[in-house]
This record gives sequence, structure tokens and C-alpha cells, in this order.
Amino acid sequence: MMRVLFVEEFDPAGVCLGHRDVLRARGIDARVALERAYTRRQLDADWLAPTDLGLREFSAAADVIVWAPGIGHASVDGGPWACQAATCGLDVPGVLHPPVTSFGPVPFSPQARHVAFFHGSVNVWAHRGRWARHYRDRGWTLATSTIDYAVEIDAAYLPPVVTVPGFARLRRDDEPLVLVQTPSDPDNCHTPEMIRLARRLAIPMRVGTCLTHKSALWLKTQGNAGFDHMRGSFSVNHVENCACGLAATCGLNADYETRFKAERLASLADAGLFRTWADLTDALGTWRDNPNLHREAQRARVAWAQTHFNTNAIGDRLVHFFRSLT
Repeated sequence: MMRVLFVEEFDPAGVCLGHRDVLRARGIDARVALERAYTRRQLDADWLAPTDLGLREFSAAADVIVWAPGIGHASVDGGPWACQAATCGLDVPGVLHPPVTSFGPVPFSPQARHVAFFHGSVNVWAHRGRWARHYRDRGWTLATSTIDYAVEIDAAYLPPVVTVPGFARLRRDDEPLVLVQTPSDPDNCHTPEMIRLARRLAIPMRVGTCLTHKSALWLKTQGNAGFDHMRGSFSVNHVENCACGLAATCGLNADYETRFKAERLASLADAGLFRTWADLTDALGTWRDNPNLHREAQRARVAWAQTHFNTNAIGDRLVHFFRSLT
């Protein structure tokens, strides 16, 4: 049986835990080791520091080891996970020869293939080229959960599994358009800009920052449209907004459209992706005034998420990727 080990400081949005579960269902023995957990979902990791019973044995026999660099930030976390502005963290022991973690030294099997998996970290972004060269020059395979990194560092695209059922009600004719955003970093997610735009368009907006996943899902039930950000590439949150039944919106850089289409992710319109703020403004104004078109957008988002980010679609993609490494 093929063995895959994911090693992370923590698991943003539970992406690797979701990948683990899908791979297990496909007959691959996948496991996750985390330094720490900040959500209940992450407590489901196979190993959570300092507990390491069986970790070294599994690591020594693994066929593929996935290391997620650059999630932490030196100003907060330090250690091998941190991304430092001047050095990208590449001088920190453990980044060069991972994983040196609070588990202690974790051996790699001589035959194991190594994957550097980028979660779309804002900490790494400014030095993404250097990070990519660092690992690629050492024979590692690069993978990512976001389209922007897939393009910028020429990495395999391994998106998240999203299984949240659609529960946001279709908007009634007598109801207003209500926009929801649940950013972990409001400034990085254009929250102030969207608040100003919503006020200008007279659209009610509800914002919840740094929420637990459960609280974020509850807030999304209070709206019928969603906003992620306009940075240029959608995140797990946008896919979840779609799956929840919101008329979700997010920005997509024109430079990433070719990769988006190559991944066969349908149309930008179905996915709720907009090239410019002007395009987004026009769409919100149209939905505000036309509940029927707004409902069509809600239905299209659910269909998009359920088609491209379900366990079968992501499972096929993951199995193909990991089998191709060995």
C-alpha cells in the first residue's frame, strides 16, 4: 500500500486533512502530522506535537512526504515554518532539511519523494520565486492549493475538498441582496474597500473576522451573496461560499485565466470570478435590482462547487498526482 505523510505547522482550512481522507478512501495510507491545532478539525490529525508514537516508523517507510513551508511568520512563530521578510526563512534549520520540528528529527526513507506544498501563504508571496527554486533545485516536486501559486511557481494544482452542503436560502423577490464576508485578515481581503462599495450601492453587508469555522458557516446563513477578496485568485473560502449557496464573488487576475481554463474549472461566470472592481460593481448592482438573476447566480455557484471540488473530482486528481511520483 502506498504511504503518504503530510507534515505541517498547522493545516490552513483543513486542506491536507481533507486530502488525507480522500486518499484513504482510495486505498492510499495517508496521514497528517501537525505542530499545533487551532481548530477542532485539526485535532483529527494523526499526530499532534509532542505526541509522536509511530511517526518516525511511518515516516521512514513513506513513499511520499509532503512538507508545507512558509505557513507561519517569523514575527509570531519563529522556527522552521516561519517566513522572514529578508531571508524568506530559508536560513532556518528545518526548512533546508525538513522536518526538524517539535516532534524532533523525523527520518525520511531513502526512496521517498518530497513535495513542497504551498497553501497560498501571504507570507511567502513576496519571495515565491526564491522558495520555488530552493525546493526545485533539490529535486522536490512543487504543489499548491491555489491557482495563483500554480501559475507563479509552476506547481501542480491540488485544490481542497469542499463538502459543505448548500444551505443559504434562495433570495425571495421581497428580500434584499445581503452580502457576507468572513475574512481572517480584513486588510488582505479588501474588507474596507468592499464595505465602502456596499454602502455606495446600498447593499447590506455583514462581516465576521477571525471566526471559528462553525461561526463562519452560521454567518453565511444570514446572507445570500458572498465576497472573498480581489487579490487575483480564489481561496478555499470562496469555494465554500459557493457550496453554501451564496452568490459568491472573488477576483481573478487575467494572468491566471489560462491556467483556470486548463484545469477545466468551467467558466469565470459560473465560478463567480471577476477581473476588475468595475465588473464586480456591475454584477452586485444587477443582483440588487433583479432577484431572479441573483438566484441564478446562487444556483450556478452551488453547481460549480459540487462539480469541481467534490470528493470524487479531487480524489481523481490527488491519486493521479501521487501515483505519478512513484
